[in-house]
Amino acid sequence: MTHYTDDELAWHLLEPRGDIAAHLKECAECSARNADLQWLEDALSTPAAWRHPRNIRSIEEPTREHLREIATRLSRETADAKRSLGSLIANPLPFIWKDVSRKRGFRTAGAVLVLCSAANDACERDPLHALNLADAALAIATSFNETEHYLAVKVHQLTGHAWKERANALRYLGRFPIALDALDQAKREYERADANPWDLAIVLYNRGVVFSRSARPEEAEQCADEAAAIFEATGDRVRYLHARMLRATVRYWRQDFAGARNDYRALLARARDEGDDLLAARLSSAAANCELDLGDAKAAEPALLEALRVFEREGMETEVARTHWPLALVPLIEGRFEVAIEKLRACRLEADRLGLANVAAFITLDLVEALVAVGAKLTEVQKLCRELFTSFKAAGMVNEALTALAYLREATRERTITAAKVRHVRRFLVRLEDQPTLCFAPLEDQG
Repeated sequence: MTHYTDDELAWHLLEPRGDIAAHLKECAECSARNADLQWLEDALSTPAAWRHPRNIRSIEEPTREHLREIATRLSRETADAKRSLGSLIANPLPFIWKDVSRKRGFRTAGAVLVLCSAANDACERDPLHALNLADAALAIATSFNETEHYLAVKVHQLTGHAWKERANALRYLGRFPIALDALDQAKREYERADANPWDLAIVLYNRGVVFSRSARPEEAEQCADEAAAIFEATGDRVRYLHARMLRATVRYWRQDFAGARNDYRALLARARDEGDDLLAARLSSAAANCELDLGDAKAAEPALLEALRVFEREGMETEVARTHWPLALVPLIEGRFEVAIEKLRACRLEADRLGLANVAAFITLDLVEALVAVGAKLTEVQKLCRELFTSFKAAGMVNEALTALAYLREATRERTITAAKVRHVRRFLVRLEDQPTLCFAPLEDQG
């Protein structure tokens, strides 16, 4: 079993971590050392500890006193930031107007911790707000000078947290290239702070997620495996399951829908054993999406509804939106096109409102397929195809993606568009995420 260092356990007292808390329940050695550190912290916090003559104090006392001062100051700053930022964090527009990173009173390490925590909480519900929170934390953290700041080299750990939360928000927004840049910055800052392996494993995991959505499956698998090994070694069972889920997701993007579904189901049983409802909901939703790709809408719907209830209960707006979309595909697969059109229109508006550009684009493709299937007015289909081309181009998609969308746009102009052509383009774009060198060929040229 891997053990935590005294430094890691001491920082856990200041900023509790779930993986260390779980490890302490199982490891007698680390638990004993943690109890000693807690006793020391409690002892040093009492006035009596500082009234003994100087000549009987330990030679380690100056270091201990310095650590105590750091802990006290950071704790005070965090409490102050929670009080002063509380109402702003909960309200996106006033937060932007206040521009907290420019206010001297907010430029503290405690404020960085509070903003990073708020950004992490907001990613699921409001990723645009999460990005603003992370950017504010980053602006404050990068204003610190390690030679002057009381945290010294650990200011880089704060900066690493801020970069990581910026990357997290960008990932939820589908802005993958700049999310990878942010994760590179986070890794560099953590390494400058001599961070523990757990922080670097979180960066690895997030890189893997971005790689899995950026046509880089081999790199995604490597990141997932490395992160899973670290989480398993540190006793973080839930994050280990997340890393294994990422491995299954790479399998999904490789078009192995049956294999991915089986992997998700196996992990789902373990998530339920851990009592993690949220992870179970994610796995249930993922398995259901595999069923949809296998053409079994009947099997997918109950699992999607089960996941939706959890996401709604937790107030996770982006996951709710991502689950409404496959639920709208159920009637499309079953041939109930009018019902699908109504649901897909609502899904598209929801994704646009949340800033989920990639999701909105694929929903639009599904909507075009449904509209073509019922012989809707060509003008609306043409408008949607133009918007698709513009949004994919703005997102920096590769030329072959734009070629496929141009083919679809031209088909609307020539009045030769069919539901089969739309499905052909959609399948190609999904495959292109995994095979970036793939060349588009029109449907009529397929052998």
